[in-house]
Amino acid sequence: MIVMKFGGTSVQDAARIRAAVSIVQRHRDRQPVVVLSAIAGATRELLTLATTALEQGWQAACAPLASFENRHRGILADLGLDAAAEHQVGDTITTYAEEIEEFLKGVALLKQLTRQTQDTILGYGERFSTLLFQAAAQSSGLDVETVDAATVMITDARFRAARPDRAELETRSAATILPIIAQGRIPVTQGFIGATRDGIPTTMGFEASDYSASLLGAALGASEIQIWTDVAGMLTTGHTAVDDVKCVRELSFDEAAELSLFGAKVLHPKTVEPAIDRNIPVRIMHAANPDAPGTTITAAPTPTGVPVKSIAVKEQVTTLRMRPLSPTPRHVSLRVIAEIVDRYELSPILITTSGHRMAWVFDDPGLGAAADTSPALAAFGTHFDTICNPDCAIVSVVGEMTERADGTLARALGVLTDTTLHIASHGASDTSLSFVMPRHETAHAVRKLHDEFFAGAALGGLFGPAEAPR
Repeated sequence: MIVMKFGGTSVQDAARIRAAVSIVQRHRDRQPVVVLSAIAGATRELLTLATTALEQGWQAACAPLASFENRHRGILADLGLDAAAEHQVGDTITTYAEEIEEFLKGVALLKQLTRQTQDTILGYGERFSTLLFQAAAQSSGLDVETVDAATVMITDARFRAARPDRAELETRSAATILPIIAQGRIPVTQGFIGATRDGIPTTMGFEASDYSASLLGAALGASEIQIWTDVAGMLTTGHTAVDDVKCVRELSFDEAAELSLFGAKVLHPKTVEPAIDRNIPVRIMHAANPDAPGTTITAAPTPTGVPVKSIAVKEQVTTLRMRPLSPTPRHVSLRVIAEIVDRYELSPILITTSGHRMAWVFDDPGLGAAADTSPALAAFGTHFDTICNPDCAIVSVVGEMTERADGTLARALGVLTDTTLHIASHGASDTSLSFVMPRHETAHAVRKLHDEFFAGAALGGLFGPAEAPR
């Protein structure tokens, strides 16, 4: 059994949906389970609809909602279904649009948009795409059955960032999905969304469909988790400042986790966690070139001797330098910081200490962007003298750096001599080196690092082409 997740660009129009169906057909003998994202841009469109209704009233949201509905109707018309199937799917599209309309009216009437309401509205993107995919698959002769993710992906009530109950997922997927597979049919479900035990819709954060697929793969004991996307795999860098990127064909779980944590957008940062637990290979595949090898992520890939495999960039992070206002033991300072981090649910990425001074890098651009109104920053300020810089970025080089860290660090620092480095971090991980710098210097730094580590790297072996053949 394999789990196949298709991202938003892989289902963004009728041609892409038909191509995804064709890919599933090719893997039919491997008992596929299909996980779908909303069509490209749909989730953010829904969020814009909700905020428009809140800020400008229901009438202002009418035209954008009609456009959102018509975009899906256009895809339906282009799928070439028979009249009966098209009519049936069209009726469901109408129902979904009317339900969204009622929620938007409620937002406008109450002048309130809670995270719970946001999750309810945002989940419709995946419901639309699943509806269209199922219709296309059935039209092509595939025996598919849609499983509502809200019935199997049970989460807590931490709306917009819900945490799944993996034991419950395993129990429910065994009861719901495995029987469909046993019948020789193909289950199709949604990524990104779930529900509380009381049936209240939740989401697990933007771009979390990868994570949904990995969770489901682990729960079902899949032999492989496939992430079908619009790139050839994990690249030597995803930054647009570099043109001559290459596809990295093999990565370890640790390397992939570091890359996704530090900004590589091909994978959601949590994707590899369930795969690691069950030792399930993850493959990143190019939906436009399904015969390409893509990137395979395993616990122990073939050693290559290549110290750097990829460069990740995470922009819009906040650096907070802190020194206690009065003499305080370091363990007390750390406890105070940890309590504030927990209270405001901040996301620390890097931490460095030197004597009583500390620098923390947070994946929370709003922490410093609203420096005079941020309650978290005010809380830090009651205990520490703080210097906040919200306009930072982290550039990380990732690869096989065990016993090579000194050489790799020297090479990296050698090409970053004209870059303003706030922090250079290595030690907690033997697969990455990270540099914190002003965001406006990121492009220059990535170009220099990419030239240093990848200029002249031949295709074949570890590296493959980054583009689908034209």
